[in-house]
Amino acid sequence: MMWTGKYPGLMGGYQDMSKEEQAKWDEKALGKLFGWMFMVQGIAFLIACAPIYYNVYPIASMMASWFIFLVILFGGVIYMYSSPRFKHR
Repeated sequence: MMWTGKYPGLMGGYQDMSKEEQAKWDEKALGKLFGWMFMVQGIAFLIACAPIYYNVYPIASMMASWFIFLVILFGGVIYMYSSPRFKHR
C-alpha cells in the first residue's frame, strides 16, 4: 500500500500535518521510500530470526537485527529531509 503512494496517511505524522504542510511533500516519492524501508527492514528481520530459531548466538542476532532496523530507519528519515526529491517546489 505504501509503495503505490496512494496511502500517505499511513506514514507516521503525515496525517497530523495541515493541508498546506502536506502540499509541500511529494506523496508518491515518500510512499516509495517508506515502502523500500519497510521491505528491507522486514527482510533484515527475517534473516536475523534464523539464528534465533536455531539457537545460534540469539542475543547477537537480535542486537544485529535492531541495529539494522535503526540504521535503515534513521538513514531513511535523514535522506527524506535532506533530499530535494521529496519536496515540492
